[in-house]
Amino acid sequence: MTKNKVLILLDGSEFRQRILPHIRRFIKPDENSLVLFRVGEPPQTVYPIDGMFYIDLQTLHELYDDETKATITSQLRDELLATKGALEAAGYQVSREVRLGNIAQEALDYIHTNHIDLVAMCTRGRTGLSKALYGSVAEYILRNVTIPVLLVRSPD
Repeated sequence: MTKNKVLILLDGSEFRQRILPHIRRFIKPDENSLVLFRVGEPPQTVYPIDGMFYIDLQTLHELYDDETKATITSQLRDELLATKGALEAAGYQVSREVRLGNIAQEALDYIHTNHIDLVAMCTRGRTGLSKALYGSVAEYILRNVTIPVLLVRSPD
């Protein structure tokens, strides 16, 4: 039997971890495999100098950037180990996926290229100015996927 692939969006915060009890409650381990998905900020490639000029250090130090990206990616993967272990102990098949960039766009790209069956995440349910300033990953995902989304609004 083929298992459904469930993408769980995490960001390293305790807030986003609040989706996990809902996963355990609604998602059966024998029917689903889980992908813990974490997106981090890419290394800074443009730096202000004297407040006016910018240098693209990625071009100047490509090797440095590759090493920095590898270090960041490794750290983010390590951050997911405890969560992965807890879910595996509960009987789930769990993998980790780490990307650098914009979380909403990276998640959407992964969903479309990896045949994800369900997305699970927490949302703060921002509205108004707060939503305009910070954006909404949940709304972006909802508007751009055709698969089910388990969205839990959790108070801060």
